[in-house]
Amino acid sequence: MRYELEKTRRTLELPTAEFVVAVTLLLLLMVNASNQLGGIWAGAHSATKFFAYMVLGGVLFLYYLGNAERSLFPLAVALAGVVCIALLNECLFPGTATEARSVVGRFAVLCLPLLFVAARIKEPQQLYASMTRFSIASTVIVLVLLLVHFVAPSPSGSAYSMGLGYAILPFALVSFNEVVRAEQRKSSRVLYALCFLAQFAGIVLLGSRGPIACIAVFAVVVCVRRCRAGNVPAVFVVALFAVLVAGVMHEELLRLVADMLSATGFSRTGYLIEQFLESGQVHVSGRDVVQAPLLDAIWADPLAWRGIAADRVAVGMNAHNLFIEVAYCFGMVAAAATVLFVLLYLVKVICLPPSVWGDLVSIFFSCSIPTLMFSGSVWDSTMLWIGIGLLYACRRRAGLANLDRNQFCLDLGMQCQEEKRIEGLECDTKK
Repeated sequence: MRYELEKTRRTLELPTAEFVVAVTLLLLLMVNASNQLGGIWAGAHSATKFFAYMVLGGVLFLYYLGNAERSLFPLAVALAGVVCIALLNECLFPGTATEARSVVGRFAVLCLPLLFVAARIKEPQQLYASMTRFSIASTVIVLVLLLVHFVAPSPSGSAYSMGLGYAILPFALVSFNEVVRAEQRKSSRVLYALCFLAQFAGIVLLGSRGPIACIAVFAVVVCVRRCRAGNVPAVFVVALFAVLVAGVMHEELLRLVADMLSATGFSRTGYLIEQFLESGQVHVSGRDVVQAPLLDAIWADPLAWRGIAADRVAVGMNAHNLFIEVAYCFGMVAAAATVLFVLLYLVKVICLPPSVWGDLVSIFFSCSIPTLMFSGSVWDSTMLWIGIGLLYACRRRAGLANLDRNQFCLDLGMQCQEEKRIEGLECDTKK
C-alpha cells in the first residue's frame, strides 16, 4: 500500500503543504477580486468564486490523498471533535444553533484543514518563495482592478471591499519584507518596492483602513526584530516612528491625501479622512453601537457562557473584536486566556531569530491579530489558523533539530568511548 501511495504521488505530483497554503491565499484574493468585477460583469463573481473554491477543494483533496497515512486521521479526529462541540452547543444553547452551525461549518471546511496543512510545513523556504511569486501575480490582479474602476466606474460610485483589502494584505507584507531584507539584490528590491506600492494603492483605493493598520504593525515588528538582530539602530526606529506619527497627524497633509483619494471618485478612504478632519473623531462604522450592548452584558455577568456565535444572535453580526467576542460567548476566563495567547504570540514573533520562519510567522501575525481587534471573527480568520499552524511547525522543527543535535552528541560520545576502549586494548596487547 505504501509503495502504491508513493508511486501515485510521483505520477500525479501531489501538492506540498507549502504550495497548498500559498495557493489558498491567491485563490482567496481571486474570490474577493471577483466581487469587484461583479458590478461590471454580472457573472464574474459567481463564476470566479466557483472556480476558485473548486480548485482549492481539489488541491486540499490531493494533498490529503498523498498524506493520508499520516495526516488524514488526526484531521478526522479534529473534525469529529468540532462536530461534538457543535452538538453540545446546540443542546446547551439552542438559541444560537442556526448561527453556530454557520460559523462552525466555515471553520471546519476551511480553517481547520489549513491549520493542519500549515502545521505540516517542513520547508518554509518553499512557502516563502511561492508567496513571493504569487505576490507579483497579485500585483497584476490589483492593477487590472484599478484600471477597470478608472475606465468603467461602479454605478454606486464606490469600489469599497473590506475582504479585498485583507486578501491583498499578505502579499503586500511579503513585498514589503523583500524590500527590507538585508541580503536582497538591488534589482529585486526595486521590483518588490513597485509591487508593494501597487498593492498599497489597491488597499487604499479599494480596501479598508484595517489592512493599513496591519502594515504599520508589521513595519514596527520588522524594525524591532531587526534591532534585536543588530541590523537596525534603535535610534532609527524611534525616529521613523516619530516621523510617521507626525505625518499622520498633520492636518494639511491629511487634507491633501483626502483630496487626491476623493478625486478618483471611488475611494472610501478619502471620505473617511474628510470625516475625521471635519469632526475630529475617527469614524468607527457603527462598531461602537454593536459593541456597547455586548460590553454591558459582559460587565453584568463576566463569567457567563452564552454559546458559540452568541454575539451574532444578540446584535445581528459578529462583535468586530476578538476579546469582546470571546468574553461574550465564553466568559472572561476564556478572554483572559486569549489575551495571554496573543501576548505569547507577540513575544514569539519578536524573539524568533532572523530567518524565513521568523518572516513567515511575523507576516501571518500581522495579518491576523491586528485585524481581529476591529474586524472579523476567530471562526473564519484563515490567517490566524495558518499562523498557529506555522507556530506549531516552527516549534516542531526546532524540537526535531534539538533531538538530532542531542543524538549526534550522544553518537559522538559513544564513538569517543569506543575509540578509547580500543586504544586501551591495544596498549594492553603491546605490554
